[in-house]
Amino acid sequence: MRGQVTPPPGSTLVVAVGSNASISVLRRKFGDAGLDVADLDDRLVSVEMHAVAVGYSGHVARRGYIPAAPYRAPGAVLSTVAAWFDPRHLDVLDATEPNYHRMTVSHTSHPLHLPGHRLPVDHPYCVYVSRHGVLGDSPTTRLDFGSQQHVLDWLGRRVDTGLPGAAADACALLTDPTAASTLGAAIRGAGLVHDAGFTVEYLR
Repeated sequence: MRGQVTPPPGSTLVVAVGSNASISVLRRKFGDAGLDVADLDDRLVSVEMHAVAVGYSGHVARRGYIPAAPYRAPGAVLSTVAAWFDPRHLDVLDATEPNYHRMTVSHTSHPLHLPGHRLPVDHPYCVYVSRHGVLGDSPTTRLDFGSQQHVLDWLGRRVDTGLPGAAADACALLTDPTAASTLGAAIRGAGLVHDAGFTVEYLR
């Protein structure tokens, strides 16, 4: 990855969690919106975000799966990618992430390091945080991210999901909005959704 350590003028650093860490996903999103993606590789950079881990959002995505979501986890280090995006990119990402807030994150609470560089990034940056909270047995015991089978099995031990055992079959059923809404209500009713724990400023 040959990304830039210093920001291009007018850009915002956004840390990726979940599918937005994939350059192919970003190419598709920006390409579909008519943006030039020729310089996308140059905008990406490997990062380590401190005091953050990845779990599952407390909702079912439109395509029938339970998506990733970050949460505050003192002592944890998340290795992922970030990108310098200008306002056009941010508008596209905001539109494709209706279930997430784009938030500024304090570098004092969540230091962001670029591997190979001694000093952390010294200005605020952004991360997408679920509007629906994150899954866990308690506010201090969240479910760490894995496969769809992992989260569906975990839910099946706690609520009557009414879903088949195989993740592929369950996710196919959850593309139906009624099935997704029913599962979401069961998750919330069982007290399995908790705040992500960030102290941040909402940008949208």
